[in-house]
Amino acid sequence: MFTSDRLLFRGLQDEDVEHLYAMRNDFRVARFVNLGPNIPHPTKYKEFLRTQAEGSTIWFSMDEKNTGNFVGQCSIKVSEPKNRDGTFGISTFPRFWGKGYGTEASKFVIGYAFEALGIQRVSLAVLEGNAAAIAVYKKLGFKHEGTKRRANWAEGHWEDLLYMGILEEEWAAAHKKTQGQQSSGKSPSLLSIPMTKTMPATLTELESEVARLRHELQSLEVEYKDDDEITIANYLLTRLEQLGVTSVFGVPGDFNMPLLDYVEDHPRIQWIGNCNELNAAYAADGYARVKSHSIGVVVTTFGVGELSAINGIAGAFSEMVPVLHIVGVPSTVQLKTKPLLHHTLGDARFDVFTKAAEQVTISQAMLMNKVHAAGEIDRILIDCITRARPVYLTFPSDMVSEKISAKRLKIPLSRTLPPNDPQVEQFVLDEIIKVIGEAGGDMAILVDACVLRHDVQDEVKDLVTATRFPVYSTPMGKTTVSEQYDRYGGVYIGSISDPAIKERVESAKLILSIGGLKSDFNTGMYTYRIPTTHTIELHSDHVLVQHAHFPGIGMKQLLPKLTPRLREFRSRASELAVFKAKLEVPIERGNDITQSYFWPRVGKFFKKKDVIVAETGTSNFGILDVPLPDQSVFVSQMLYSSIGWSVGSTLGTALAARSKGLGRVILFVGDGSVQLGVQELSTMTHHGLTPIIFLINNGGYNIERNLHGMNRKWTSLLTTLGDVDGTLSRSYTVRDKPGLEKLLDDPEFSNAGKIQLVEVIMGKYDTPRALKLAAELSGKSTEKSSKQL
Repeated sequence: MFTSDRLLFRGLQDEDVEHLYAMRNDFRVARFVNLGPNIPHPTKYKEFLRTQAEGSTIWFSMDEKNTGNFVGQCSIKVSEPKNRDGTFGISTFPRFWGKGYGTEASKFVIGYAFEALGIQRVSLAVLEGNAAAIAVYKKLGFKHEGTKRRANWAEGHWEDLLYMGILEEEWAAAHKKTQGQQSSGKSPSLLSIPMTKTMPATLTELESEVARLRHELQSLEVEYKDDDEITIANYLLTRLEQLGVTSVFGVPGDFNMPLLDYVEDHPRIQWIGNCNELNAAYAADGYARVKSHSIGVVVTTFGVGELSAINGIAGAFSEMVPVLHIVGVPSTVQLKTKPLLHHTLGDARFDVFTKAAEQVTISQAMLMNKVHAAGEIDRILIDCITRARPVYLTFPSDMVSEKISAKRLKIPLSRTLPPNDPQVEQFVLDEIIKVIGEAGGDMAILVDACVLRHDVQDEVKDLVTATRFPVYSTPMGKTTVSEQYDRYGGVYIGSISDPAIKERVESAKLILSIGGLKSDFNTGMYTYRIPTTHTIELHSDHVLVQHAHFPGIGMKQLLPKLTPRLREFRSRASELAVFKAKLEVPIERGNDITQSYFWPRVGKFFKKKDVIVAETGTSNFGILDVPLPDQSVFVSQMLYSSIGWSVGSTLGTALAARSKGLGRVILFVGDGSVQLGVQELSTMTHHGLTPIIFLINNGGYNIERNLHGMNRKWTSLLTTLGDVDGTLSRSYTVRDKPGLEKLLDDPEFSNAGKIQLVEVIMGKYDTPRALKLAAELSGKSTEKSSKQL
């Protein structure tokens, strides 16, 4: 066993295997080796490690001295004993990146190799994209000795593998004796993990990527010369601007104030101060959904702020929405010394909030060292935009104004996905064509949420218009294709579907599902009646053709090649009937506003390019059968279903819609849900946003009635929350059908020139058709589960 300043080095133990397996499968670690992320099953991996114990590798497992946490592993392999030549390797868990452990471990182990093992030369290999590691090796005195060109395909481009080395006398001249002190024992010998090449791209794909990069480089405006420096804060903001971000949401706090000074000073990014962090996260979510090809950004403070926002971030993770969560944290000195500091739990666990964030984000970065800052920022932003999930960035207060090179800003962040394996892809295409042929071309297309989330709307539009197959959507896929397209039938939601749609979809011999997300509400409480033998499923990272599974084949890369192959079925597809739901405004007795009347009627109020937001529950289910206008955008949170999400989301949605030149923003929310985010109406008023808000008042929750009575004055909200003199807003109450008709036909109201709130009085127990059926199916499912228990 050996120790350095902060690390303990020891031999391999059985409990290390689980850690090593998890680390090796972490995509952030796998990114920097030219292997895929998956290695053998843990049992086989353990056997693999043990069988190498008699090999020529000196293995070190590393723990933190003060906590005992497993950090990672490093090794020296004696490549050729007679030449006294050693090969160095190291790998650490991402949560320890930026703490200097890599430098400390490398210095210790390489020093050990020279001084204790008699090695005269140490070499290593590192991918050129691993800028942080290269900086460490150069700092330690390694020299570049050679290059293996195009050794690894990563993040949409080829990377070279760099070979570096250092001689015994070079090390001795640059370093003092190793500071580690031997305490006991000897490390076992284990062979390090081998490296293999990934599948290369085709020449056409490479040429296309080169052309794209040349175009972006020509059009990208960067104000910095190669030798200019820029603060880390402005580096981040410049990257966000390049991604199309124009609004940043959040709540000020002492640890994020240094960063917010830079945000407020930025000429093209607007700071949107929210009433609380949860609403800020909701707003960033809504912004990202509408601002396509961009991301949402929320800034909170250490501990108290970030935990307040975490429910909103979890919703974005669940629904696959790209959001960057920036957390202003204490200085790097305080993070290392861990004083008894406000906003902590008082037990020196400064990383506890980061561990919480790891559960609801796909990538994290801690800016502990300015050398790594640019690379870490770029890494998580690429993950955010290409994987459509939230990422997490901690920004120490003393790193904000640190200066780094601006040179990387001239290279745009890559949005390009790795190409599919050409041979597997060709086989998949052939299989799809064969299966469709066997079905006689009797196929319907079902589009779902991941078409929106993974940015394949254009590819899907090309496919459906080129082939003329009937197309339907799920609730989460609503407005994925134009609902005015003559071959679009409506929303399929299992047993909750309109009977005509249900009959057409379930009678097709084959369903091509694109971007499917089979959650309970999205499938009518799992009531799809489509056998596996009748389905082809295209996903972001795999394809299913009946019972056959093809991992690693992405739909965005596949669809442009599938569309021309499907044109042979166009004639047959055009003959297939499209069953549409006939949603007309019913003729009912009485003037009370009912759910069955309200939704078809407001459907006629919608216009082209409207952005329509529906709250979880009544609104979400009520609007499902309403066909929306061309180029409209439907925004809802059907999977995560956090009550109150829609109000904060509407703030972000309205800002994104304004920046994109879209139409009106129209929110439907209940009188119960609105109470959870009502403060953000003041933020909308402050920023001159003009959504139309239909507040459906059916009496609220029982507890509200008991505590507050039945006469809450909803129409006074806007004057209470910012519009003191009543010039920036209008409020209405409609109690009957004639009143609603008059309002919807009013040109001034329809123009949406100011923020408007419409209180719609409905019956306490009146429920939309789809919601009533969903509740019945949910009750049956719960009853069945209880009996099984």
